Amino acid sequence: MRTPIFIRPFTQDEQRQIQAGLRSSDAFVMRRGPILRASARGERAPAIARQLGCDDQTVRNVIHEFNASGLHVLQEGSSRPHRLRTAFTQEGAERLKDEARTAARTILARSAAPGRWNWPLRSVSSRGSSPGRSPTKACGVPLNDSKPTGSAPNTGSPAPTPKKTRMANSS
Repeated sequence: MRTPIFIRPFTQDEQRQIQAGLRSSDAFVMRRGPILRASARGERAPAIARQLGCDDQTVRNVIHEFNASGLHVLQEGSSRPHRLRTAFTQEGAERLKDEARTAARTILARSAAPGRWNWPLRSVSSRGSSPGRSPTKACGVPLNDSKPTGSAPNTGSPAPTPKKTRMANSS
């Protein structure tokens, strides 16, 4: 069983500020003040936690913090982690940047290669059309003037959709 933890005795100034904190409009101060006062009366952390409806570890954290830093426990600190961990070392970050650059160059080189095009112009046209904008001119290029160099000829009609087949019932 753990030994009970209590706060150190209040100074006059601390007693006055904790009393004033009970009338504070700040919920953070109003929550911690009663924890400190109950601990000063000799109540244990689990009993204080039950009375205030919080976790007993929260009560212990407040008591430890008060014993270490005094009334700074009544000021809400940053919720930012105390220690930041980097995901990559400096060398790893440089290697990642190099790989990203290489991948970008490869993608650009493939998309600019003769005989290849990634988006059918009609598909781009349908995505680029909006009210007041002509669907026949996507990105400023008329559809009839475009001649993609893909393997299928551009007939101007959409590609046929595959027919749905019915599956025979096995029952």
